[in-house]
Formats: sequence, structure tokens, C-alpha cells
Amino acid sequence: MIKRWASGLKISTKIVVASLIGVVFFLAGFLVMLLPRIEEFSYSERRYFLKERTAAIMNLFHQYQSEIEAGELTLAEAQRRAIRRIRGIVLSNDEYFWIMDTTRPIPKMIMHPVMPAYEGMILDAPAFYSATAKRFGNADPPEKLDKVNLAQAMLEECLENGSGYVSYVWPKPIKEGGYTEKLYQKESYVVLFKPWGWIIGTGDYNDDIQAVIAQLRNAAFVYLGLVTLLAVSVAIAMASSITRPLYRLMAATKSIAEGDLDTRAGITGVADELAQLSNNFDHMTLKLRQRDEERRAAEAALGASEKKFRTMIEHTRELFGLLTPEGFVVQANPAALAVAGVSLKDVAGKPFWDTPWWNDDPKKQLELKQALDQARKTGLECFETYHTSRNGQRVRIDFSVQAVTNDNGDVIMFIAEGRDITERHEMESQLRHMALHDPLTGLANRTLLRDRIGQAIMSSSRESSYSFAVLFIDLDRFKIVNDSLGHSVGDDILKEVAGRFKSVLRSGDTLARYGGDEFVAVIKGIQMAREAVRLARRLVNVLEAPFHAGNSLVSLRASIGIELNPPENATPDELIRNANLAMHNAKQLRKGGPKVFTARLLESIQSIRIMEQELPAALENGQLHLVFQPIVDLSHSRDASGFEALCRWNHPENGSIPPMNFIHMAEETGFIVKLGEWVLDKACRTLADWNRLVPASRDVFISVNVSPRQLKTVGFFGMVRRTLDKYGLKPGQLHLEITETVIMDALPKTIEQLTELAEFGVRLSIDDFGTGYSNLALLTKLPVSNLKIDLSIISGLNQNEANLAVVRTIVNMARALELNVVAEGVESELQREVLVSLGCFMQQGYLHSRPLSEEGALAVLTGQYLIKETA
Repeated sequence: MIKRWASGLKISTKIVVASLIGVVFFLAGFLVMLLPRIEEFSYSERRYFLKERTAAIMNLFHQYQSEIEAGELTLAEAQRRAIRRIRGIVLSNDEYFWIMDTTRPIPKMIMHPVMPAYEGMILDAPAFYSATAKRFGNADPPEKLDKVNLAQAMLEECLENGSGYVSYVWPKPIKEGGYTEKLYQKESYVVLFKPWGWIIGTGDYNDDIQAVIAQLRNAAFVYLGLVTLLAVSVAIAMASSITRPLYRLMAATKSIAEGDLDTRAGITGVADELAQLSNNFDHMTLKLRQRDEERRAAEAALGASEKKFRTMIEHTRELFGLLTPEGFVVQANPAALAVAGVSLKDVAGKPFWDTPWWNDDPKKQLELKQALDQARKTGLECFETYHTSRNGQRVRIDFSVQAVTNDNGDVIMFIAEGRDITERHEMESQLRHMALHDPLTGLANRTLLRDRIGQAIMSSSRESSYSFAVLFIDLDRFKIVNDSLGHSVGDDILKEVAGRFKSVLRSGDTLARYGGDEFVAVIKGIQMAREAVRLARRLVNVLEAPFHAGNSLVSLRASIGIELNPPENATPDELIRNANLAMHNAKQLRKGGPKVFTARLLESIQSIRIMEQELPAALENGQLHLVFQPIVDLSHSRDASGFEALCRWNHPENGSIPPMNFIHMAEETGFIVKLGEWVLDKACRTLADWNRLVPASRDVFISVNVSPRQLKTVGFFGMVRRTLDKYGLKPGQLHLEITETVIMDALPKTIEQLTELAEFGVRLSIDDFGTGYSNLALLTKLPVSNLKIDLSIISGLNQNEANLAVVRTIVNMARALELNVVAEGVESELQREVLVSLGCFMQQGYLHSRPLSEEGALAVLTGQYLIKETA
């Protein structure tokens, strides 16, 4: 009925009626809701003030308690000070603090600054029962306690909740002294200080709030009546002015609702809020249209991005999955599903640890659960695991679990990612194998050999029954095979030799390639020399069948030395050396049979050790000296362009000791470092003397051999530089010769030393080139200037076509690398002519000159001693 009546009214009438109804409802709402809320708010603020005021007092109590616990105050002194301090805190005649105890059902007043007569009194006087008390604690609504002891109510509230509010009626203090007969509503806040068993309270009278509320209520009626009249008047006056714009806005709103975002309100002729509303409406439609366009563009971009993301996830080889916070599978990409050989429906909704990726191994399941827990704490957990596919293939996976959280830090999902690192693991395994095995034969290298011998020594020291033998095997005259058939054929034969040796040994034995054509075997369980010799002969016998090298057959023999059951304090290198000495002894006997390390050989070793001890003294006593062999350049003249400095030892008892004996010994003992410094210093000093005596010799260089140990010494470059500066030589006048072995075993520090020397200007030469297995790739990166062809190749130049081919190859390679080539060991005119025809003009050997003394070399420089006529 009301709806039908209201539907026939005009908008202006509706505005007036609505205004009246609104004012009436507002008035009623204010009276019913607002005023009680204001009253409650006032009381709440009063309670909050009481609580905050009491909190400051409690801080004082806690401070005293801390001093008691620290031993600075006694309990009685602290309580006395607290009472004195609180008694002095009287905010007004109506606002103060009091203290009661909790030692009995009805408390006793400890301190009351306004009513000191109550102090020490048990609060059971009739005055405490005549009031009606309300407890404002945790109860909602408040619990009412009629005609009860208000002090006991305070005590119960503190004992139950620790603190609370209690409302009651109480007379007001009078300024002149005494109290009013009239009782006033009062509310107090009490709190229990447990360490002392005291209740501290403070309160305030509520009659001022009640008076304010009553005034507010009366004023509200008056003002709201006036507002009602004014609202009706304004509504009637404004209804007619807003009806037409409202109709326009209604029509425009309808158009907007129907999806026409080009609609405009178009209200003109007014300059009030309706005009602003019209402008805002038009601006809103413009923003809606822009946002609609942006939304469409964003949806298109989001669709494209989702498509790209989906395509990337579906086609990536990485393993990808989404998990719920509880660890259940939500999504997995095809790569991850393919690893397990399942579809998404097979695993969706299941615990991730109970899926085919993990349920093949309980340890992996536990590992994943722990990873999820860790990721939940730290955000990310990474580890390596594996998966065995249905076809039995073992896949190594680098796995990570990342937690995705919301703004509150709660985990909303886990992202599980895995990367197949099987190939990397295999590569690392290959690298480890390469680090411990010979690349040509696949046998153990020196590093692994020393480790296996060390293990055998330790086992022998722990178990008296454990025995082993070390066999050093050398292929006789294998260098001829390399020289005649080439290194590639030699490498093939070495691989077959390794295979034949392995066929003789047991699986628990170790076979290593020690050097070019040298092998070392570590054999377990051999106690008698007869057993070791029998095994060595079997190794020799497997070489009896000839080796196929293309259309040729190659026969090989081997010399073997044996070290059997060594002492406990022996080192791997000592055992290898002993077996090597036994092998050389067998080779010298020309029988080729195995030779066991004996006491006689030990005497030989001891004599070598004696020589090791004498070598440092020989250097100090001047027994060592240098000789200088000329190096001629036939492309310019027959004069010497340089000299190679060679060390000699004249022993007072044993006479001249060959360099090959003491240089090798110095290398093994490490004395080569000091000896090398002496040779370098002596050579540079001699060259400086020549430059001073023969100015033309400033273009002559001195060549000094450098051992691998010297290059590995820290500060070698600085030593060379200081020596050159000491004698005023140009860096280019010094040539340092290094062997192919240094190139093969070049370490980063060695390369760094060589690079620093070359950048400084020192020339580097590769000595004995062509006899080893050079790392040609590394050779192209090293700052080398010269290659010295080994005399073993030059000596067979006349009879062996292979040697000729080797020299031609070296010369051509050097020319391509812009390197100089020096031929060592030139002893015949035919060798000289062949080398010149091949383009090798730098030569050194007995054909041109034997090593000369310092005076003889000076005579060559002054022209008093002529290099042998070569034309």
C-alpha cells in the first residue's frame, strides 16, 4: 500500500518525505544508539585513563622488585619506599591511589592517602556492604554483585584476572575535611602485584560524566528539532531545482548500465553540486571507457603471456611442478611427467613424495619431506637426487623446492624444479677418470699409481701377512718404432701393449703408464722373488707375438725391474726408483729378463746418495764449471750467433762425471734449483765479460737450460730479471731452454712464469723437440721463440726417411708458427746440407764445434778461433 502510494508522488515530494523520515530516524538513532555509545565511550576513556595511570605505578613496583632481586633493597625497605612514593601521588581530592593486601578473604587496607583512618583496617565495615558493586572484568555483560563487600569484590577480581574494574557508590571527600552524606557512583581500577601480594587501586567519580551526558541529551533534542525544521524547508526549496538534473543523470546512468560508455550527462545552466556531479559522471564514463580499453589490452597481453609461459613450461626440458602448501601435486610439465612415465591425472592431488618420482626409495621420500619443511622455513631448499625410470635408466637431478608466500608470509604453494644433470655427472666422472688415468692407454697415471702404492704400504704396515711387489717395465728400443713408423703407429702399439699386460694381471692389481714407453705394475699377494719373476716373465712373453703396424710387423721386448716387499718407511717414489734401477740393471746386462732389487743395487743407490751429498760441496768448492758450445746461423755467416752453457763436474777422485748422472740426480733431490741459479749467474757474468771485451758480442746470446723444478719455483722470473740487471744484459741476449716434458705437464703457474719471461724480452726455446708427445695446442699459446730438434733425430737423418720427414714437418710447423729452428747434434756435412735444404740454418754440434772453455769461446768471438769451415 505504501509502495503504491509512494509511486504516485513526485520526486520533490519524495525528497521532502524522505528528509522528514531521515531526520526522524536520525533522531531516534542518535537517542537510541549514539548517546549510549557516547556515554560508553566516555566511561571507556575514563577506564583507559585509570588503567594507564595505574600502569605507571606498577612500573615503580617492578623497579623496586628488580632492586630486591639484585640485592640492593630488602622487601620491607622497598615496600616502605613504595608506600611513601604513592602516598604523595594525589592528583586531586577525588583522585588518588590506595593499597590493600590479599592475605585474607576480606582485604586489609595498607595505605589510603585520603582516609588514613582506614589504614590497617580489615575492610568489613558496614560502609563496605551498603554499596551496590559491579565488576568490570572479562565478563560480558558485566557481572552485577548486589549488597556485597566491594573490597572483597576487588580481591576476587584481581585473584581471578590479575586486574579489573569495580563500580560502586561511595561518598565524596570534602575539601574542608570529611565526606558527603550523599553517595556517588564511582569506578575503580585494581591490579594485583603478585610478588608482594598487594592490590593497588585508583578510581574516579562518574557524576561529571552523567551530568555531561544529560546536558548532551537535552541539547540533542533541541538541536535536532531545529535541524528537522530546517531540513524540511531546504528539502522543499531544493526539490524543484534538482529534479530535472536527476532525471538526466538517471537516463545517463541507465545508458551506462546498458553498456553505452559514450553516454554524457550534459547538465548545463547550473553551477552547483549537480553540475559537479554531472562533470564527475562524464569523467567517470571517460575513465570507464579508458579502463575498459586497458582491461581488454591487459587481457590480451595476459593471454599472450600465459600462452608463452605455458609453451615454455610445456616444451622446456627442465622438470617443473606446482605443489599445495601441504605438498600435494597440482601441476607438472610434460618433461617431468615423461621422466616418471605418467600422465598428470595419475599424480594430481597425490602427495608429491608418494608419486613415481620418489616412491622407489624411502630415503628419497624422507629427503623430499625434509626439503619441503626446510623450504617452508627458509623459502628455498636445493639438493641433488636421482630417479630411476621405468626402462632402468638412472637420471641425476639437481632439485630445488621454493616456497611462494602471500603478504602475511603464509605459504600458498611450492614450486618444484629439477634439472637433468646426468650428462654433467658423467662429464665430471670422465674428468676424474682423466685426472687419474693416462689418456692414451686408459691405464692409471703417475698420480693414481703413487696413491695405489701408498695404500699398499699402509696395508702392509697394518697387516704383517699383506705383501706386494712393484714392477717397472720398459720397452726396449721403442724410440726406433716412433722414429721409423711415426708416433701415431707407436701410440697404437702402446695401447695394444697395455691390453696384453692387463690380460696377464688380476683385477685387483694396478697397471700404470709411467712415461712414454714405461709401465709400472703393483701386484698384491707376492711374497717370494720366484713368484714375482714368474709373473714378470709372463709379461715379457705376451710381447712375443709381433704387433701389426699397417703392412709391417713389429717385434718388441721389455726389461723389467722388481721391488719386492719393501720396508715400512719406504715412499712410493722410492719404490718406483728401486724398481727402475733394477730394470736398468737388467737392461745393462742385455739379457732383457726381470731383475729383482737387491743389496747390490742398494749399494749403487747409496753411492748415488753419496754423490747427492757431495754435489752441494762440489758447487761450493769450485769443482763445477761451464763450457760453451757455439750455435751457428748458416743463413748469414759461419760465425757463432750464440752459445749454449753446459755444466761440467770434475770430481777430485772420480774424475769427470757425466752431466746426465748428476743433473738427473740434482733434479730428483731438488738441488737443481740452486745449481740452476748458479749456472744462470755464471753464464750471464761470462756474457757480460765478453760484451765488455768484445763490443761486437752484444748481438750474441747465451742459452741456458732450465729444469721443470726451477719453473715451478716461486719468484723464478724475479731471479732472472735481477740477474740480467746485475750484469747489465738485455733480456733478448738470454735464451732459456725448456724440455717438451714441461710443455706436456704445463701448469697454470708454469705458463704464467713463461709468459712473464717472454713479455720481459727473454727468448724461450723448446729443447729435445720431437722426442716426446708435445701438447701442440698449448705450444701455440706459449710465447716460445725457438725449437731445438733433438740429436737423436738428427743422428738418423742419413739412414731413416722417417727422421727426414720429422725434420721437414718440424721446420714447416715452425715456419707457420713464426719460430726459429735449431738442429742439435750435427756431426756430418751430409746432415748439414740436408738441414739447410729443408730450411734449418741454425745448427749446433761437433761438426761446427765441440763445447769450449770460457777462453775458447772468447777466442771465437775475437776471431782467433774459427768455427769449422762449412762451405
